[in-house]
Amino acid sequence: MEDAIQLEANVHSPGFPSLNLRSLEIAPGVPWPKAALAFGWEAQSYLATVSYLTLVAAFSVWHAIAVMLVWSLVATIVCCNARRRGFPDLLARYDCPTNTRRPEVRLRSSVWFVVRICLAGVQAFIFSRTFRRHLTGRRRTSKRLFRVALLGAGLTLFGVTTAEHLLRRAGYRGDHLMRLCLIGPFLNVPYRAFLSAAVTHAAWSAARIVL
Repeated sequence: MEDAIQLEANVHSPGFPSLNLRSLEIAPGVPWPKAALAFGWEAQSYLATVSYLTLVAAFSVWHAIAVMLVWSLVATIVCCNARRRGFPDLLARYDCPTNTRRPEVRLRSSVWFVVRICLAGVQAFIFSRTFRRHLTGRRRTSKRLFRVALLGAGLTLFGVTTAEHLLRRAGYRGDHLMRLCLIGPFLNVPYRAFLSAAVTHAAWSAARIVL
């Protein structure tokens, strides 16, 4: 016990530099634990895509919808709670530092910017950047209808991370944001399931022609 206390004292003593893993950053303002969560979440997203194709090919599109709907609802709850606790928004604006003379810092920031686009998805990034200004207008009826249409398209075409970003950009917070995010799976899952069925059917048709 005394040895453990002595070791802890040495680690935090001035002559022995302490190492706080949580403070390590892969880019300015981006600690590695949050980056690791982003990579883990993207792995989950790829696994979900493979699951869609597998379920459609092995069973039916309705089996895929049932299984993936549960998957997506759980993922939505996890994502929204993680965002409340500081999980990074991959689609949020991130400016590379321009006031630093250290080229390695600017390089890391630029690399992280590219990685964020890849993790979030190029299509989601383009969609969010193209229509971000249209999500905040609420005065005119035409703008409100266009805003609702944009949110509906975003929740249908993209997953929970993009849906959460769009809804937060539109001004929703807290439980209201969570409830609206939970609508997303009922739009996105059938869309992805039928898209997977179309891809699977096209692949089988091409294989029959070749063989």
